[in-house]
Amino acid sequence: MGQPAADRDYRPGHERMLALLHHFPAGQPKLRIRVAGTNGKGSTSNFVAAALQALGYRVGLFTSPHISQFNERIRINGEPVADELLAEKLSQMVPTALEIGASYFEVATALALRCFAEAAIEVEVFEAGVGARLDATTALPSDLALLTPIGLDHQAWLGDTLIWQATRLSYIFQAAASQRLTCGIAINDINIGDLNGHRTIQ
Repeated sequence: MGQPAADRDYRPGHERMLALLHHFPAGQPKLRIRVAGTNGKGSTSNFVAAALQALGYRVGLFTSPHISQFNERIRINGEPVADELLAEKLSQMVPTALEIGASYFEVATALALRCFAEAAIEVEVFEAGVGARLDATTALPSDLALLTPIGLDHQAWLGDTLIWQATRLSYIFQAAASQRLTCGIAINDINIGDLNGHRTIQ
């Protein structure tokens, strides 16, 4: 799989992702973690995955974009997913993905979930793509959510002020079933009341 420009391929909404999950169910790990934010979400995802692996867990990590090959996006205990497993899961998914019009990132997210299920992963770590509210990675429940520092990015989709960006990124916590961990919100003059007010008018 090649690599499209993120903004050009971005299609907000959970409908297509939920349709993929209906046909290709996710596994049931002991823990699923999601990471969103503007700065450092990739490195945070990698750090969390490495720390959990060092503790003896079997860890699956999903990040984007890749550098040289698609397999880098889906890692099992630090190693890119094998070509054979990736090809098998992709071939099963392509007809349905084409039928429902799934985006590149939605297919990549669903592929990660299927590969993790096949590999009996204990902990899954997912880096969000664009924002959080309508990102493919937030279509499924998680147990823990981390939010890294926020800045202005993808303004066409997330808004042109920090308060709007923070509001949309704060949805990373909405589907977190148990704990909520904020890993640093780099906004000086925004409080939770401001975020709640913006969320009610969306």
